[in-house]
Amino acid sequence: MSDHAAPLPDEDVLVVPKSWHRVLHPRRGGVAVPVKKIDKKAVAEAGELLEGARDAIERFLSHAGDDPDPDQSERDLAVRVRRHLDGRPDPAGAAALAELAMYVDEPSSGSEYWPKLRYQRPFAELWIADHGAAFAACALAELSLIEIRERGDRRTPQRSARGGHHVRSLAPDALRRVRAVLAGADEEEYDRAVRGLTDRRRTPGQRIIVSYLVPDRLDWVTQCCKSPPPSAWIKHWLSTTLYCSLGSTDHLALLKEPLDLGFGPWFGVVTTLVDGLGADALPVLLQQADGPNAYFGSSEEYRRFFETVSVVPSDEAFAVLLSRLGDDPAVLPELVAAMERFPVRAMRLMAPVAAGDSPEAERVAELLTDHVRTHPELSAAKLPASCRTVIEGMSAAVARVGQAEGETLPRPLVDALASGAGTASKKPATPEWADPALLPQVMMRDGDAALPDEAARGLVERLATPDLAPDDALLEAVKAACDPRSLAVFGWTIFERWRGKGMPSRHRWALPQLGATGDGETVRRLVRVILFWHAAGLYARALAGLDVLAAIGNDVALAHLFDLKDNGPGTGFRREASTRIHEFGERQVVTYQQLQDPVIPDFGLDADGGLSLDYGPRRFAVGFDQQLKPFVTDDAGRRLKTLPKPGAKDDPDLAKAAYGRFTDLKNGVRQVAAEQIRRLERAMLAGRTWSPEEFHTLYVRHPLLRHIGRLLVWTAAHDGGRPVPFRIAEDRTLADVHDDAFELGEGARIRLAHPVLLGDEADDWAEMFEDYEVTQPFPQLERVRHVLDERERASARLARFERAVVPARAVLKLTRGDWSRGDPVRNDWSWMFRSAFGGLYVMVDLSPGIKGGERVAELADQRVERVRIGDRPEKHRSGRRTGRVFGDLDPVMASEILADLTGLVEAS
Repeated sequence: MSDHAAPLPDEDVLVVPKSWHRVLHPRRGGVAVPVKKIDKKAVAEAGELLEGARDAIERFLSHAGDDPDPDQSERDLAVRVRRHLDGRPDPAGAAALAELAMYVDEPSSGSEYWPKLRYQRPFAELWIADHGAAFAACALAELSLIEIRERGDRRTPQRSARGGHHVRSLAPDALRRVRAVLAGADEEEYDRAVRGLTDRRRTPGQRIIVSYLVPDRLDWVTQCCKSPPPSAWIKHWLSTTLYCSLGSTDHLALLKEPLDLGFGPWFGVVTTLVDGLGADALPVLLQQADGPNAYFGSSEEYRRFFETVSVVPSDEAFAVLLSRLGDDPAVLPELVAAMERFPVRAMRLMAPVAAGDSPEAERVAELLTDHVRTHPELSAAKLPASCRTVIEGMSAAVARVGQAEGETLPRPLVDALASGAGTASKKPATPEWADPALLPQVMMRDGDAALPDEAARGLVERLATPDLAPDDALLEAVKAACDPRSLAVFGWTIFERWRGKGMPSRHRWALPQLGATGDGETVRRLVRVILFWHAAGLYARALAGLDVLAAIGNDVALAHLFDLKDNGPGTGFRREASTRIHEFGERQVVTYQQLQDPVIPDFGLDADGGLSLDYGPRRFAVGFDQQLKPFVTDDAGRRLKTLPKPGAKDDPDLAKAAYGRFTDLKNGVRQVAAEQIRRLERAMLAGRTWSPEEFHTLYVRHPLLRHIGRLLVWTAAHDGGRPVPFRIAEDRTLADVHDDAFELGEGARIRLAHPVLLGDEADDWAEMFEDYEVTQPFPQLERVRHVLDERERASARLARFERAVVPARAVLKLTRGDWSRGDPVRNDWSWMFRSAFGGLYVMVDLSPGIKGGERVAELADQRVERVRIGDRPEKHRSGRRTGRVFGDLDPVMASEILADLTGLVEAS
């Protein structure tokens, strides 16, 4: 079968969510929806408004025609009001009465007032109740042209004489209610409405309102598109109303200007666009979402936008969701919903992405694997060949195995299950998507059998229990009896399904349960989610994620917490990560310093930092290059591009386990190495020191970090003496710059060398590393050295940078690194600061400051008014002297800060 096979039949069906029903129009091909009953409360409210406006109505009728009225609209409306009050229903009279009633409690200042839009819905309900949907539609059309004029102590309703596109702003809920009731009316009532509205299309603006109410009159919509709203203050309101009436691409072609939603999916416009245009609406939606004026008034509107994309039955719409999977939390639930609506399309379009090397590949593979697991009835036979291979591989991977039973079950697990079954407490309600039958199986430790369904169901119920105790008997029994990796996959799938359902709060247990089921891979995946949540403004979720990391509490979790403490997004978030570390230390009765280092996993590497993989008839050795990228050699010592996939002659169990171990190693080392490199650079700047024993344990003997340690220059100092530089040789001995043996004396304190500490020796070390073709993991020897002069060391100011004028772009670049904005909550700020460790901060005053909301290119250049040092940034604003001077800085930190400020000034 060709890779360009035609779409399968079930992929072209528009299936809309129930939440759309209130805005769709069944007569235009939408979903027929039962119309809600009359809102008696709203009818009563309209009656009360009319009663309260009795005096205003009588004054209007008594004086109608007293003042000149060239177009006679006042006199005509008075006649229509009397007719309506006399029991002869008149839409214009009813609209004029409503206008008077809605204005009755407005203050009087001689100016024109907009009515309270919330009153329009009660009057629409009253008209529907008393006279039917056709009358209500005509009354709204009349109301769109009626406005109030102040005449002394009275108010007079008149039809607008301005013509053109002028219309009164009508409340969306009033229009939507009349449109829905009219759409569900019988043919006689609907025809009556069309006849009545035919004579109420006096102006281009009123014609747009009428077309919204009866969008199946495509000829009327065409006329509106030929005369779209002009560029005026009412353009957006009229435009969004018109867009809800479009029924074909011909209407789009007639519009003189591109669609501009302006206020986002207000008025249900995006849903009705899809209802009217189908898949042809997608380019319009994307143009709006990516345009310069894109605006979403709330997260719900943003979610609704992607919900709209998810129902469009086209490959292009599905591909949009796939491409934006990492952009916003609102995308994931709608992608999952689209997968359920179009299951075959999901397989066909996700398989190539899952098999590729894009940033989304791993995430898409997880979703697709779960999709294949929950839809075993879907056959891969009709898919393109490239997709079929991926899907068949996933189907084989998720195939269910036999369950452990009888004597094969460990006794503690049997006892825990029996104890749980006999508990006077109510079992928590678990959602359908957490049904163990739809989840990956939890495998037993000592065999190929899986945890029984009964036990898996009890496990889910226990995980959903509020305030689950870490030492829960069933949980502990499952951990002891089951394979940790499969348990972690089980828990992660629950978490991802919860995310795919929009993270409903009633099932928020799906996040903390990771603390009980998670492992190192869970930690690495969760950290990406935490940072994603933080970037998306979901701060409470991100902090809850930190709690889970602390609950997992293994080496990988602690390593990530330390990294987030040092490099996390924002001061507050870094502080929260630090708090979790301290709390963990208190629980485990260890000190903060003790926690900082023994948290690096060794990934099962041997003493030489390598790994042997057994395929049965074949064996492979794994090593690491200077960038800590794994490489593979075969039995003959030949280096391979990558580890071969298991073949037909290999032992199936050994090869599968070895290949999976290599995959986990490759992914885990890549992330851990990046984290440790960042930590080491941070340690160099902070002046972090180690004892000889700590140093040998971590950077000489550790099977992974030894690869990093030998790429750096270290120093050793005794009793505050001059630091002496050395390196770790390939044979794990220590050597100086001349390759002579170097010994660490007792009591030495070891730290990473900074060029400012090496002085002129830095060039000798750089030459030696170049000779050995050593590539350093971060800039160390190539760093430029900066020093304070004697006057600066004794001062609290750095005068050499003050009065400099620098580009705002250069200032913003600094605040994306180690410098922070002085007023992080505000968009407007006039100072920034950097932590200099040891409780010291360097602060920089700027003038006129950075103004939020402006384009970067339009920001004014900044004058550096003052550069000061202190012990708390908050004190800086008070202007009080702190007694600290720049000489208090560690020479390394002083060099880094001088480098930052020198680069800032040179940018001018």
